[in-house]
Amino acid sequence: MPQTQKRIQQIETVLEEIVRFQEVIKTGKIAQHKDEAFYYLSPKKYGPQMWVGKKAWKILRELSEDALQTSGLSGRVASEAARSELDRAFFHRFLLKRYRVNDRHAARLIRDVVIELRSLCVDRIHFIPCHLMSTRAEQAFHLGPVQFVSGSAFRKILVATVHHARKSNQIWNRDVLHDTLQYYRGFDWTAKVFVTGHCPETSVEHANSVVRSSLDFIHLLFGSHNTAKMQVGGALVAKDTRGMVFLDRQSSLGFSGSIGGQGEVGFGEDWLMIFYRADFSAVAEVIGIVLQYKADKVENRPIATRVLEAAEWFGEACRHPNDSVSIVSYVTALETLLMTDGRDENGDRRDICETLSKRVGAACCFQFKDRSYQSEVKLARQAYALRSNLVHGAPRPGPSELSGERSRIAKLTKDAILSTMMALGPEAMKATDVSVQKLSDWYEQLVLSQTD
Repeated sequence: MPQTQKRIQQIETVLEEIVRFQEVIKTGKIAQHKDEAFYYLSPKKYGPQMWVGKKAWKILRELSEDALQTSGLSGRVASEAARSELDRAFFHRFLLKRYRVNDRHAARLIRDVVIELRSLCVDRIHFIPCHLMSTRAEQAFHLGPVQFVSGSAFRKILVATVHHARKSNQIWNRDVLHDTLQYYRGFDWTAKVFVTGHCPETSVEHANSVVRSSLDFIHLLFGSHNTAKMQVGGALVAKDTRGMVFLDRQSSLGFSGSIGGQGEVGFGEDWLMIFYRADFSAVAEVIGIVLQYKADKVENRPIATRVLEAAEWFGEACRHPNDSVSIVSYVTALETLLMTDGRDENGDRRDICETLSKRVGAACCFQFKDRSYQSEVKLARQAYALRSNLVHGAPRPGPSELSGERSRIAKLTKDAILSTMMALGPEAMKATDVSVQKLSDWYEQLVLSQTD
């Protein structure tokens, strides 16, 4: 069915449903339609609402999604904002003005909504507080579109910005501003990211998403052992105070306590010099391309998307307190990046463990020339076997053994992901026309390069 004809049918159905539901209300039979009583149309941003029933509500939502897709603003404007604009335009055109439902007015309904949605889009610089590593020095570093600024450096930015806002009377509530500034003071780092062409709601969501992806790559760059306590945002907790109380056999009271902080320690004040190392800067360049793609997201890049998803699994694994969950997430990160359609060139299903293990081994040996391919494959097999045992209910190892396996698998996953990124190279992260089969063939060639 042509798109215009479909829209006309949708609009006519909504109008019929509104008439039907208003009749239900007039006859006092609303109790018989309780499942529809909470579906409404909002003619104004703030004001009374019109009950329309479930069927009409679903169609109005479909029309609002249609407007988002037509305008190319899907993901940039919140669905609720689109729905609100659609409600107002629909009410004005077909209930208030009573225009005829035809091709022209169906198209103008979507056009009016699109115009309003585009007017909602703004460009904003977001400052996202983070717990990274403790530092007192003024420091800053970039990962693609994200700049991480230490607390002391960010406070200088805040002082200048707040001073300007006060002079130009931009501060509408001093109490809220005070609380906000106090919140930022509880963090050693702030991420700065520029988001263009989003409505206010999705802009902050997108900024947080890009910064979280940046943290995922920080986990990859520095390893899980050094970054497990890093996080984006969260509650303002100045110190992590914990304690324990117990009684011995003689009922004597015993107790202990500990005080910890947020973020990681153990990074020297000169740790930023690592970015000047040739190998490190090369990896950071590839990461920057991937993060820039996520920040802009104007086209589909299959390999960059895989890398982002693998890094997300890795980051979740680093931060999760449970060893079993972490191990499963690490192996999932490897599968996300290195597994393709699961079939060979003859169309036969591959053995997942064997295929994944060989690709992990080949990737690690591409970057680390001194390693044994067979040894890396064996480590990957053991990791996948443990993951399968944990998922499918086999007896799990003891806590100390499981913790050791977690550290080993974390290192293997880190090396495999970063090595794969470097083997693929910067251009692969920009590629838009990479099929699953093409990527699978490339992985197989990588394996052959280590086995020949």
